[in-house]
Amino acid sequence: TMGEADGPDFAKRHKVTLSRGFWLGKYELTQAQFHSVMGNNPSRHQKSGPKAPAENFTWHQAFDFCRKLTVLERIRSRIPRGWHRINLVIWRRSGKIASVCKF
Repeated sequence: TMGEADGPDFAKRHKVTLSRGFWLGKYELTQAQFHSVMGNNPSRHQKSGPKAPAENFTWHQAFDFCRKLTVLERIRSRIPRGWHRINLVIWRRSGKIASVCKF
């Protein structure tokens, strides 16, 4: 279920079905990985080093990161045909999965 019980019409609670699988990284995105794809590092904790988790970026930046990473991985033939970039449903679902599952 996505949405909010008391949200605006476009965000009302509704049932969503994921019709195909999705890939989710095993580890947190590092600052170095974010920088290599996006060309910048918005992290407030850059002194922690490039292996520290990336943070302080917007949902739109995250979506753009996924779009750009998908293009790069397709060029390198590292992702299967038919795999698509993340969407809002998958983004939110992965957060729920991570909050209740052990990896």
